[in-house]
Amino acid sequence: MTSKSEELKQRMTDRAKKIMKLAESEAENLKDKVVGAEHMLLGMIKEGTGVASKVLRNLDVDLSSMEETLKEHIQTRSSEDSSPETPDESAAQPAAEVADLPISITAAANECLEAASKEAEELEHSFVGSEDLLLGLLHDSKGLAGQVLASFGVKLEAAREEVQNLLSKSTKSGADSSEETGNIDLSEKGRGATGDQLSLNKRLFMQFMVFRGERDAMIELLNSQSIQAVVYQDVNDAASFGVMVYCQNPAYIIDRFQPVLSSSSSQQIHDYTMMGRTYSIGYENDLEDVLIRRPVKRICNPETPWAVYYPVRRNGSFEQQSKSEQRKMLMEHGGIGHAFGKAGFATDIRLAGHGLNKEDNDFIIGLLGKELFPLSALVQRMRRTRQTAEFIDHMGPFFVGRAVWQPNFDPHATIE
Repeated sequence: MTSKSEELKQRMTDRAKKIMKLAESEAENLKDKVVGAEHMLLGMIKEGTGVASKVLRNLDVDLSSMEETLKEHIQTRSSEDSSPETPDESAAQPAAEVADLPISITAAANECLEAASKEAEELEHSFVGSEDLLLGLLHDSKGLAGQVLASFGVKLEAAREEVQNLLSKSTKSGADSSEETGNIDLSEKGRGATGDQLSLNKRLFMQFMVFRGERDAMIELLNSQSIQAVVYQDVNDAASFGVMVYCQNPAYIIDRFQPVLSSSSSQQIHDYTMMGRTYSIGYENDLEDVLIRRPVKRICNPETPWAVYYPVRRNGSFEQQSKSEQRKMLMEHGGIGHAFGKAGFATDIRLAGHGLNKEDNDFIIGLLGKELFPLSALVQRMRRTRQTAEFIDHMGPFFVGRAVWQPNFDPHATIE
């Protein structure tokens, strides 16, 4: 069992695993020795309730007709193969085994699974679901599954866009549907291991402020009052330092943090003040971790002391782009961030800043790392993307610093 196959098995939703089990059954029923991409497609059709099936139906596919066509092609292929006494071993050799799922699959099917995993990463899915398996199958344009999908008019880009449409509808906030229902649901949305929608009405507020004055005196004040905050020394100004305070209830900033500031002789540099809230993108499987614990864990991690914080404002023309174009641009950004994270160069804090700042900022970005150079390189790489080059009106000012005081992160502690 390879580490790749184990990772894939761990990332599959229960529905995706069910599709693979059904694919094995279909292969056995059709007297095939191994599972190919065509059996995976049959399993997907048999399962019939996942996002993948909904995507196919929305693209005007008659699933019964597709199932019949697939089986006819498989049976025709079987009759044209060598006789049972002298089988074509090269066509039936198992190429991979998917973790502890009892399935031997062909090389082509294994490539489809790898493509499905990449699709899940690019779409920022926490799990590999049925929809990702479908997109993976569409990468195999030369195989039977891909050819049958194409004959029914299913194309990769159209399927990917329909996946996005379906998932965005399932995670749509009540603000979008209030005209119809009169109700507004402001909770954050995610997806469980089975693909079912999750909901959590919690989020973290984070405010970053820069001061000029006695840094150590400020640290002593924050520590004595057990303030939820991290202090950074400004690398560009020896007399300046930054403070990132975090809380679930924004009243904490007024009732707990500001009284500490009023007793300090440090002077605030207002140009750097920025505030944002954590948010979900609709695919996360552990909302409590993503929205509350993970951001705090990251800024309190002594292994990643360097930080670059800056606000971003996107221009209105971005929203006028098609959903497909928006998705491509967001995937480009997400892919770069994922690559830097996987290499151990950077982690990030992404906050929504809508209506929370003096300047009309859409997002607050925090880049954290062991060293400063990779964070600069990441900003440089992001500037070459289409989203930044064409649709970002303003970035900055940038605060660059290193953490000099961080509270110990306790995953079980209550964050006020």
